[in-house]
Amino acid sequence: MRLKLVTWILLIGVILPIHSQELKSAKEIIDLSIKELEKIESIEYEVTYQPKQKKNRSYPTIRATIFQQKEEVKDAGFDKALILAYGSMSFSGLESDFSFSYDGEEVLYLPNSNQKVKRLKNPQKPVGNLLKQHLMMLRVRPFASKNPYDLNFAGKLKERVQYYEKIEVRNGKRCYRVRIEYPMKMIINGTTPVTKKVVYRWWIDVNTLLPVLFSDMNIEKEIRIVKINQVKPRMFYSLDHKAQTVKDFTEFQVDKEAYKDGLLNENSTIPSWYAVSQDGTLYSRESLKGKIILLDFWGTWCAPCLKAMPEIQRINDLFSKNNKVVVIGVSANERTKNTSRNYFSEMNYSYVHIPNGDEIAKLFNVKYYPTVYLIDEDGKIVDALAGYRKDDPVRLIDKIKKLL
Repeated sequence: MRLKLVTWILLIGVILPIHSQELKSAKEIIDLSIKELEKIESIEYEVTYQPKQKKNRSYPTIRATIFQQKEEVKDAGFDKALILAYGSMSFSGLESDFSFSYDGEEVLYLPNSNQKVKRLKNPQKPVGNLLKQHLMMLRVRPFASKNPYDLNFAGKLKERVQYYEKIEVRNGKRCYRVRIEYPMKMIINGTTPVTKKVVYRWWIDVNTLLPVLFSDMNIEKEIRIVKINQVKPRMFYSLDHKAQTVKDFTEFQVDKEAYKDGLLNENSTIPSWYAVSQDGTLYSRESLKGKIILLDFWGTWCAPCLKAMPEIQRINDLFSKNNKVVVIGVSANERTKNTSRNYFSEMNYSYVHIPNGDEIAKLFNVKYYPTVYLIDEDGKIVDALAGYRKDDPVRLIDKIKKLL
């Protein structure tokens, strides 16, 4: 019995190395954590993804088991790795199960056991439009990434500034709490650069130097490692879908479906709404009748939203002399009432801004940010798209001109 106990202790030491010396600097913690992460070829872990604030209804609660294995494959949004994930999601009072996989050749996604499996063969880019925002954010990037604690924004690694805050007990483990800031250069009205910060926090196990908790402004992920370096054959990373019908998608079809997902239908009349803008003006469906409206739902916490806003301003400037066109930004899901007000003023945007428009976002079925609606003079929806793409401004400008 004693021999078995010794053997078990040694085995734990091989799988999860113990670091007894307490570290004192963020650089030392992160550098040693990266060394331990580099030793991981495959991993099984459980993750709980949830909003930091329970009142934040824009984020679901997800519980999942995830397998990741480093492999020289096309990056489909999971770094150079295979992945298999399954679990349950609670969102807006609805419960559903899900599963998805990537075996290096095809992505399989089962949104719910009662639906068809969606299959995308040979993906050439990240599959966020197939899995949607929250499932793409579910995995723990450091377990597979070559740059575990770096932020990749628009294809470029951002500069990293890190701070050691304190030791804290989380998930039953003593952890180093490390804050990492990524300065982000943004443009005011297309001309003036301004630096903002994206802030992440990691709780890193004092003993193993592996992450056990992550948080940003909106969500946190609790992580429980189950097994490390039990390499599996590639076929393991493909959903067993014999019981379900499979529907094949091209990347174009995936993108087209994603950009319309859950939004109000084109040619339908917009719901009745009213709100007071940042400058104190009352706006409503009735008061805007006879106007062409560009409605942009955004948040200061949403990087694609901030990237799109100079283009929204450019559209506003282009039609500023035509009183038939009204450009309105509606912010939602902010941490404080003044967050979006302050940001909008600081950036010197001049189109109409309605802060704290959470109820309006619900009326317009906004789930992903940014979301843009183009509405004609009769209050009917001409266009509705979620997300931001480089060609969106040109397309919207062309549609506005056709409506004039």
